[in-house]
Amino acid sequence: MRAFLLLLTMLLIWGGANALFSRREQDADFLWIWLGNKLILEGTSPYSAESTLALQQALTGEEIAPDQYQHPIPFPAYSAFILFPSGLLPYSTAYHIWRNLQFPMLFAALYLMKRFLNLEMRWAQEHFFFFAGSIGFLYPIVSYALGQISIFIFFLFSLLFYFSQRKMTFLAGASMAFIAIRPDMFILACVTLVVILWDARQALFKIGFAAFAVLLVFNLATLPLIGFWYVDWIDILRGYSAGNPFAHYPLEMLPNTIGQVIVVAAVIIYLAWQVLRFIKKRTESETLLLVSSTVIVFSLANKLTGTYHMTLLLIPALILLHLYSNSKLRWLVWLTMLSPWAYWYTPSGSESKDWLSSLIVPLCFLSLQVIYLLIVSPIQLQANSTHIPGGKAS
Repeated sequence: MRAFLLLLTMLLIWGGANALFSRREQDADFLWIWLGNKLILEGTSPYSAESTLALQQALTGEEIAPDQYQHPIPFPAYSAFILFPSGLLPYSTAYHIWRNLQFPMLFAALYLMKRFLNLEMRWAQEHFFFFAGSIGFLYPIVSYALGQISIFIFFLFSLLFYFSQRKMTFLAGASMAFIAIRPDMFILACVTLVVILWDARQALFKIGFAAFAVLLVFNLATLPLIGFWYVDWIDILRGYSAGNPFAHYPLEMLPNTIGQVIVVAAVIIYLAWQVLRFIKKRTESETLLLVSSTVIVFSLANKLTGTYHMTLLLIPALILLHLYSNSKLRWLVWLTMLSPWAYWYTPSGSESKDWLSSLIVPLCFLSLQVIYLLIVSPIQLQANSTHIPGGKAS
């Protein structure tokens, strides 16, 4: 009965999101992925001027002026095999399949993270957990509405963590290889996996080898189709990062350079402190805190298009739910998860609401980590020592 009611809750969330948020079929971000995959499977480089023109015509119906951002295809060629067979289907069919897979992937990812973290919840808390992790957190909804791949990436991270915890090395390696559809997030996956499996070097090596093998197969499969594509792709990436007027660093929201330097210095010092704590004492909480900190720093240091990467902040959010599980301050974590809606409903004339939330929300999660270390953890240790026979309260 409990499972049935939970499934009903998920279906209501999925149906409500589908009804409330408009479909952006033709100008969805999925168009870039689909067209790139289609061109690759047809034997055409997606990084040529002709391919960029084809994308512009599909997007706007005409060629974009040379003095404007050209909207090239930034995804690596092996994405055609990661998301196979989307490039073989008509765009409308592929888009609707992709769109309808988003919420099942999101709910599956939340469930796997719940298992990975061993989150124990009452009936009502479990329902609220899936609500807060989907509609409540806002960013997955943005990814869903815009046809992005952020939910897919979060799903792959959940698979990576879940499979690596259970030493299912090939499946973990394949999940890690699939994350390489976004090479920057692949680096993040490598770092977090090293932290999680620091004391399980054999499993870490096996997962790394499996990821390398899968990526090697994908890359070799692209060469007969479009030849050596890496130089052209790197040129596209340089232009994407430097010339995209829609991409900004979250720290650009700060009013001056002094503020940026202060925040950067504070974050670096905090991350270094977390690394030292982890090296000194690799407990579960230290491991999870370092994983969480790494994801947060990644979101602050990365150049974002709107709130593109923010769905990944579900990782530190869920880790904090685990760390605060026995604390009366757990409501602070729930409140931070729901807070992006407040920035979304800033005055309509504000063009910076996305960047404001992409700066403040990660900093709020970092602040919750500090509160955990300074207040929550000592209280939990004192409570545990009090309940141990013969234990002394510190």
